[in-house]
Amino acid sequence: MNKLLSFTSIILLFFTHTTFSQMPPNQSMADDKEQNYILTSNIVPAGYPLKIKETHGGNIGIIHDFHHKPFVYTLKNISGKPVKNITVKSTCNCIQLVAPIENRTLAPGEELPVNFTVSGPHIRNGKFDRVIMVIVEGFPNVKLGVIGENTPLIDFEPAVCINLGNFHGFTPFKRTFVIKTKLEDDKLALGQPEENQYFDTKITKTAPQTYTLEVSSKNRVFPIGRLAEKIMVPATGMEHYGPVFVALKGQVVAPRLRIEKSKITINPQDIPEKGPYKTSFEIQMMIVEKNRRNVHEKRPDLVAQQPVSVEEAQVNVMEKIETWQMLANGLSFLNLPDGVTVEKIPRSNGLAIQLTISEDYLKTMESFSFNVKYGRLRLGNVQCTKKEQ
Repeated sequence: MNKLLSFTSIILLFFTHTTFSQMPPNQSMADDKEQNYILTSNIVPAGYPLKIKETHGGNIGIIHDFHHKPFVYTLKNISGKPVKNITVKSTCNCIQLVAPIENRTLAPGEELPVNFTVSGPHIRNGKFDRVIMVIVEGFPNVKLGVIGENTPLIDFEPAVCINLGNFHGFTPFKRTFVIKTKLEDDKLALGQPEENQYFDTKITKTAPQTYTLEVSSKNRVFPIGRLAEKIMVPATGMEHYGPVFVALKGQVVAPRLRIEKSKITINPQDIPEKGPYKTSFEIQMMIVEKNRRNVHEKRPDLVAQQPVSVEEAQVNVMEKIETWQMLANGLSFLNLPDGVTVEKIPRSNGLAIQLTISEDYLKTMESFSFNVKYGRLRLGNVQCTKKEQ
């Protein structure tokens, strides 16, 4: 009969949720100082000086997607001696301690509240299981279990994050999020988003519990590199809820530019009798690469694959003189000799670079070369040579 009971206990222990697994009562606390134990309100491991005052077992219940739910554990010194160097650490960015607890000392009978907040935006939907680490000098580490369930209170169309794909930084675009709340009686209200450095935003309530958020690029150049920008939307009507956010991500690539010609020849008969000599070449836009889907997406369930239209957005914008003016601002010319200057002349279909060579330099020059760069991107080398008479 005893063997049957022991076997049944083993089965029950095996199927118990790991958060509430406990050290067997007959195991010595000194066996392994590095081993971690789950501390509960019902059972305190033999020799451990602290116990949990509450009986809630760390169950915070329901939390919502943008909910920030406060919670508290209270530790009590149940030994007859002071407990020194108590440190409490979060093991997850979803758990934020209200105030740091480091190297604390508790007198016999003294209590220590562990106040923390569980953040719904950092937890996937569904049931979750997290722990808080308690470190005490001279004793094995223990953990405080934190369990609950995260349920969404808001739905997003097409998703909470839109993938813009690969695009150059001059591309104008607009994207729309439809946000639907689930709180009864339409209590949850969304306000105008905070100011954003890259995007203009406008939110409109289009139906009960339904909002439309329009996000459009500002009239500025996106920096080259990875774009991951959150749009913060204030929320009212529910305590500790919000702000709500949507996100846009993508990869801002350098525009593919090319120099029309890399060699310029000056014919003696074209040199004026007096004054400087002028010549020019073009910088043009190459065909834009198509977007490639990122196969390494960590949370594809949160991201809508809705890249910027290459044909409509990226090609058309290169036919505007304003775009070429912005491109001209990013161009630089290295190793130009004294006596040679450049002028950038933006047009609707490209950028003309006019070289002006002074009369004095023309008399002695044979050839020179210089580099053309856009930001950190090297476009190429231009060589200018004067033919002998």
